[in-house]
Amino acid sequence: MPFYESTIKCPYCFKDPLIHWKTTELFEEDRENDLAKQIYYNECPICRKLIVGVQYGQKGWAFGKHNVDTPIFEEIVYPQYSRTMKPDYIPENLYGEYKESIDVLPVSRKSSAAMSRRILQNIIREHYAISERTLDAEIHKFISLPSIPTYISDAVDAVRWIGNIAAHPLKNSETGVVVDVEDGEAEWLVEVIEALFDFTFVQPKKLEARRNDLNEKLASLGKPKLKSGK
Repeated sequence: MPFYESTIKCPYCFKDPLIHWKTTELFEEDRENDLAKQIYYNECPICRKLIVGVQYGQKGWAFGKHNVDTPIFEEIVYPQYSRTMKPDYIPENLYGEYKESIDVLPVSRKSSAAMSRRILQNIIREHYAISERTLDAEIHKFISLPSIPTYISDAVDAVRWIGNIAAHPLKNSETGVVVDVEDGEAEWLVEVIEALFDFTFVQPKKLEARRNDLNEKLASLGKPKLKSGK
């Protein structure tokens, strides 16, 4: 990320503004390897709330001072739960578990991944009526459904490969068990859960609300209602 600007999803208003970051002086410098940390911050230009992040990486020189020029690692540190989706339309039990997986992610990626695997399995079983002996088999059946778009099937299928689920008995058959995770596995699981929430719960409800609004307008004009398509 260039130290001076980037487009992110605002953790408050959930829009995607381009933010021109302000930065602090470098700290915790590793002079031998030319590495350092730096805080970046600014308000969201849409909702005007403060966002703060930290990045670590190669030092560079720009705009008259030293800055982290090539980040190796970076994350939003304020507000703390920067990834959390809004609970609109999402079943309360699933949203509660998802929030827990977000809360614990900075502390234990293993625990977060275990919660996310359980959420994934619950969605597949409860909302797509798929129940098999293993998570691997359930995912395989889920991604074969004709109603599932490619971007969802590819994301869910990647869960199997990133976590090596088929070869890991505890991940495959006891999804809530805390076990070792691969690099990026916990974060990817959270992204997949968010995509599934949006596809399974949020978008259908939004479409239903739009259809209801349109039917009210049609009724006021004395025209027949739209069919639900079910």
